[in-house]
Amino acid sequence: MISICQYFLIPTDIFLNIINMKPDRISLFARTINSFHENNLLMIAGTIILIFPLIATLGQFLNTGYFQKIAPVLLFYWPGSDMEIKIRLYVWFVTGLIFTSYVAGILYMLKNKTLGRIIMITIILFVCSGVIKSFLTIAFGMHEIGLPDLSGKANSAIFSLWHNPVWEEIVFRGIPLLILLGIEKYVTKKRTLAGIWIYCIVPSLLCGLYHIPGHGLIRFFDTLFLGMGFSWLALEYTFFAPVVMHYIADTMLVLNFSKLPTVQASEIQWLVKYGPSLNTFSSLALLFFIILIPILFISYFRKIRKKEQLQA
Repeated sequence: MISICQYFLIPTDIFLNIINMKPDRISLFARTINSFHENNLLMIAGTIILIFPLIATLGQFLNTGYFQKIAPVLLFYWPGSDMEIKIRLYVWFVTGLIFTSYVAGILYMLKNKTLGRIIMITIILFVCSGVIKSFLTIAFGMHEIGLPDLSGKANSAIFSLWHNPVWEEIVFRGIPLLILLGIEKYVTKKRTLAGIWIYCIVPSLLCGLYHIPGHGLIRFFDTLFLGMGFSWLALEYTFFAPVVMHYIADTMLVLNFSKLPTVQASEIQWLVKYGPSLNTFSSLALLFFIILIPILFISYFRKIRKKEQLQA
């Protein structure tokens, strides 16, 4: 898929003057970035991070027998209104589809050696999102609405942490992407800048509005930013990228369920026992992943530079 980055590039001469860097050095940086994110160790660390929420959910649902329950699955829903369409399905069936899509997405990105880069981009997106939320809190006193009382609803809450991401991605990224691809194929016959902007902005605005009733106005702004970032991921790395990253962003909370004050410990005995250990290993894997990035960059930078010097 054609990179959309070309539409936003600063003219090369201005960019070089700003950072005072030679063109060959910039090219070296670009080649280094395109090389080290495919490192097997980086992708293994990323895979480990993605697996822990799945393990925690499987343990909790197997321990409580929730897989055998029938739960409502939303097909259409808008927070704060009575508009909703839902059907009741076995949890094992719905989670089977969700977990299959999750694992398939991970394997697809591993096969294409894009998992490391996508996780790095996602980390940057969420750091920027956190900065936006902190600024709004400090400057305007905005706060997110507190957690609802989850007494007696722990399993359904965990189920929603898996169901909501795929629902939101299908509605706010997947369907608009199909529309965009259809317009490109039958109308414009090519990818256009206007189509890219509309795809990235309009569904993201709707996604931001969708989060206001349940979380507060503060979530509109960071969700808008994240939505645009996830739209870019979908264009660059296929629909698997935002789906898997949205899954992990929401389901990491499962590892910390035992710490939530609104959840009764009796409902999550398996998570109370094993959750802290899973969370510790997950945090260590994430820390290792982050530390590995500059180490690999420096190592690959030196190797590529040495190779080019020898060739010269």
